[in-house]
Amino acid sequence: MKRIKIAHCVVALSGGVGSVIFNYFDQFSPNDYEVHIITQDLVSEDYEELYIKRGYKIHKVPSKKKGIIKNIIALKKIMDEEKFDIVHCHMTITNLFPLFAAKLSGVKIRINHSHLAPNLTFIEKCAVSVSKLFSTDLFACGQDAGTKLFGNSRFILLRNAINLDQYKFNGKERDEQRANLNIGANTTLYCHVGRFTEQKNHTFLIDTFEKIWNISPDSKLMLIGEGELFDEIKDKVSKLLCKDNILFLGLISDVDKKLQAGDVFILPSRNEGLCVAAIEAQASGMPCVLSSNVDITTAVNNNVVFVSSNNVDVWALKSLECSKMERIHKTTNLKKSGFDIITESKKLDMFYKKALER
Repeated sequence: MKRIKIAHCVVALSGGVGSVIFNYFDQFSPNDYEVHIITQDLVSEDYEELYIKRGYKIHKVPSKKKGIIKNIIALKKIMDEEKFDIVHCHMTITNLFPLFAAKLSGVKIRINHSHLAPNLTFIEKCAVSVSKLFSTDLFACGQDAGTKLFGNSRFILLRNAINLDQYKFNGKERDEQRANLNIGANTTLYCHVGRFTEQKNHTFLIDTFEKIWNISPDSKLMLIGEGELFDEIKDKVSKLLCKDNILFLGLISDVDKKLQAGDVFILPSRNEGLCVAAIEAQASGMPCVLSSNVDITTAVNNNVVFVSSNNVDVWALKSLECSKMERIHKTTNLKKSGFDIITESKKLDMFYKKALER
């Protein structure tokens, strides 16, 4: 059987969307798919290595900021040369450009995937409306992400599923990780996983933790991820009295293990679809404090709270309250809600194959 040639179009080789692609395609037979990644930004060699070791072929195109025409020409050139069966676009609002190039190149299946639930400007609404004309299928990571982008158009809900067994709470692993991180038995460890971008709101997160630390000094914050604002946030932290209580772990390959060490997960995103990291945190059983900008269907466990306020004091108090909540040791609810990658990957695999038969 001829391998299905698929291109995933992403803004950058990074965490969130990259994790979704990895989680699904790691479950597929490598004999069934030839995977290509089309990106505007490589971000770092560490991220690039995660794609290369899976055998994915990476294509870099000029950023739209350097010229939309250049971007589209580069996209079409790659698609003309590679002759993809499927182009799956993960850039949300700017999916228009690779979808247009794919349409011009005669790609049979063109998937428009929403990973965020943004408040669209008039121009963005126009771009999204046009992008739907070049799509054969619409996907969304959550209900909010779908309705915000596609309105009343029908879309397929593709959960940001994970390997639940890998993240399930493990007491022995927790003790080992806390020892490795030098976290005391009574210390409360707050956690955040996400790229250092404006979207993830790290400045606000640091201000929130500073308030938490002033109230409860036996607290630490663990930050996992990289990104363009990493140095800026690290510089901000270096000037704080609580600087020694904030851990920068960077890009790591064992997020599942590090989450075992945590006590509360905090996500104050400015806008977000269905966040993979929040699902991973819930799989580990941690209480979660999420921004109301996060898709509401992200909350599966009953120890998840949403905060709509932009007030640091409110966030600090909610986080302290959550630190007293019980940890959930079962992943049953997440499995029932469609976050088990074993089950969900079979659905996507079947979709791709049946779509090509249409």
